[in-house]
Amino acid sequence: MFNPSQEVGQQQMVAVAPPVIGRASSACAQSSAASNTAQPYPVDAITSITPCLLLYPVGRAGKTKEVARARVHPAVSLFEGNPTPALYACVEVEELLKSIYDDTEIDIPTADGKNCLGECVDSTIL
Repeated sequence: MFNPSQEVGQQQMVAVAPPVIGRASSACAQSSAASNTAQPYPVDAITSITPCLLLYPVGRAGKTKEVARARVHPAVSLFEGNPTPALYACVEVEELLKSIYDDTEIDIPTADGKNCLGECVDSTIL
């Protein structure tokens, strides 16, 4: 398991877990799953841009691996001019932790066609 909140210097770091599949809402969710589950995610309480780690699911046991450092934005209603999908948050990818994650696919490609994590360094993704 991972610790959803770690201290990094003077700032708090939030680990962004992979989304839990739930029923999508027709309205914009706060960010990830706030309107779909009774259990809030740490990312839903963010009020300013916050450092985070991007996690990638491994196997069926709910395990994850850390793949990138990023910055998560507070809950927003639009990403590239479209509503942010339920169960997602906007994050700026800062750096990959290892080059082997270059080809890791992201769920939703960017408007300019980026669909792998290595292409998204210095970009905002869902």
